[in-house]
Amino acid sequence: ILQGNSAAAAKARHLREGHKALGERRFASAIASYRAAAAIDGNDRAVRGLLGQALVAAGEYKEGAAALELALPLALTGEKTAIPDTLAYAYLALGDETNARRVLQMTGPPSAVASRLERLRKQLPPR
Repeated sequence: ILQGNSAAAAKARHLREGHKALGERRFASAIASYRAAAAIDGNDRAVRGLLGQALVAAGEYKEGAAALELALPLALTGEKTAIPDTLAYAYLALGDETNARRVLQMTGPPSAVASRLERLRKQLPPR
């Protein structure tokens, strides 16, 4: 069991590996690395957000949405993050426009919700 600085170092290593794998579009490796980081610090919303983004990129929309919901409070504090749009995209991919709209309404001006939804719809893979 890792403790103290060794846990922080292991988490940082997993995050670096995840970032590298995600950048290289090796989604399974990125997911594994982010899961390992989350296992060390399950309360880190940023790690949950990264895991969710990797899952969505891999087409694992349901699991990705669950991870991103855990990370969504980061966006509600005003922190600049891709979490809301990635979460809304995952919901659209699952056919759940109600939740996609809910997320976008929580994280941006109401006047922009329709245009954000349309932009995300255009990014969806063909069915």
